[in-house]
Amino acid sequence: MLVGIAALAALALSAAACGSDTSGSGSGSTSEGSLTVADAGFTESKVLAEMYAAVLEKAGYKVERTSVQQTELAQSSLENGTVDAIPQYVATYADLLNAKVHGSTAPSVSSPDLRKSLAALRPLAAGVGLSVLDPAAAVDQNAFAVSRSFAAQHHLSTLSDLGASGQTVKLAAGPECASRPFCQPGLEKTYNIKVSEIVRTGVDTPQTKAAVKNNTAQLGLVLTTDATVADYG
Repeated sequence: MLVGIAALAALALSAAACGSDTSGSGSGSTSEGSLTVADAGFTESKVLAEMYAAVLEKAGYKVERTSVQQTELAQSSLENGTVDAIPQYVATYADLLNAKVHGSTAPSVSSPDLRKSLAALRPLAAGVGLSVLDPAAAVDQNAFAVSRSFAAQHHLSTLSDLGASGQTVKLAAGPECASRPFCQPGLEKTYNIKVSEIVRTGVDTPQTKAAVKNNTAQLGLVLTTDATVADYG
């Protein structure tokens, strides 16, 4: 059961370089150069990275695929050109770069308004030598799931309900959840939810959903594009 949406996370592509500037025929018959496209190690990111890679290959680029699951490593790989492109979530990436540039205590610069988040993100990216391309039309958001039985027991239908219940929960998510504004800090600050522990099962993985189903964790970080959440009860 989805109990709420934490933050806007529209999709964008961040690129350090895009190979040759010459125009291709789009047939894939000529080479425009080589690019490395990375994903962040979870299913949705892998799907998006593969979509971008396929489009680039059709445009004539030779594309290498790689997976970079650690945020700091992914960022340094973009900045040093080891990775040329990676799909990112606009709001999350704006705050990530803001913390990198202005320190971990810098106030959030992201917004539910995509245009405002982009306006904050682009100069931050430019400052570290990156270009942010126009975001895809698709929109995805963080969402949080509890089991149907837990929801019924504590009369929950929203994140605010969970905070008001006073229940302390274990949260199934990625390790970065502890510092991400749209994960544990946001749950605690905005909804007054008490998180005792992060069970490191990843973002919207089968392991995360199974942990909630089996009560290893009471709350799990999923995504609004996931059509399988209900399958786990």
